[in-house]
This record gives sequence, C-alpha cells and structure tokens, in this order.
Amino acid sequence: MVAACNFFWVSGFIYGNEHNMSFIESQLSRYIMQAIITYTICKIMKYDIQFRSSYEFQVLGIRSFIFTVHSFVLCWSQVYLPLYIVHTISAFGPIFVCLLNLIIYKKTITRQQVLGMLIAFVGILLTVNGRSLMAMIDPNYKFISDFGNYRSEDPLVLLGVSAILMLFVVFWAYAILITKKN
Repeated sequence: MVAACNFFWVSGFIYGNEHNMSFIESQLSRYIMQAIITYTICKIMKYDIQFRSSYEFQVLGIRSFIFTVHSFVLCWSQVYLPLYIVHTISAFGPIFVCLLNLIIYKKTITRQQVLGMLIAFVGILLTVNGRSLMAMIDPNYKFISDFGNYRSEDPLVLLGVSAILMLFVVFWAYAILITKKN
C-alpha cells in the first residue's frame, strides 16, 4: 500500500510537469482522488468520521487549508525549479517540525536530534545549491535538462521561488503540530 501511494504521489507530479498541466489542474485531480480513496478506506474499515467538537473541526479545517496551499505552492514551484530541488526543500519539513515543537510546546531536543538536524540541514543545503557549487568548481559547468517547461532561469526568480516554497514548508510544519495534544 505504501509503495503504491508513493508511486502515485510522485507520478502525479511528474505527469503534470511533463504534460505542461497547470499546477491547479494537477493538484485538484490529485486531491479529488485522495478524497475518494480516503473516504472509501474509512467506509471499508468502518472508521468513525464524526468530529467530537466544533473546535476540533475548525483546527482540522485550518490544517487542511494549510496543507492544500502548501501543495499548490509545491506544484507551482516545479515549473521554476527542478523536481529534485523542490522535494529537497520540502525535506526541511521534519526539521521545522522539530524546531517548532521546541518553540511552541517547549519540548527538549536531544543532542542526537540536534546532530541529526545539522547533518540533514547541511545535506539539504548542498543538494539545493548543487548547481552553484558545480559552477564554482567548474566555471564551464552548464545545467542541462530535457524538461522544456521551466518558466525562468533568472537566479533572482529561482531564489524567490525557493524562499516562498521554504516559507510554506514552515507553514506545513506548523500544520503538523496544531493538532498535537500535550
């Protein structure tokens, strides 16, 4: 089940990018399928899908809204940044969850967690800046891609798109934590 979900998750991004679909079309089609599959699983497994309070419903609504906007930004950024960069930036999510958990809930972070976050942070930065690093090592380096749907190669635009995506990864991390009960 997990393998199938991961296959369809990535395939949805790749198919939309390669067929020059609008990020809205791509995301809406994925969300409709997700809603149908989730509802079907809940019915088959006889899960209770009633909310215990209006507050719980509100919090889940806010969380779903943040997840939805994050997904749209994720899809939108893929026509500016290579797919591996987009998902590498998204890999910052668990680091932000840990940091926001410290800030919001005052949870302690162990030495191993700090070390793991630092290693992950450095690895992510190296991956995201791969083209810049290669250009410093080899001045003749040129990024070549068969993907012809990129909207811009301007470094300032790419930096802006990366910053917007990073901001929404922070929002995603917050959405993960708002349903947490102490």
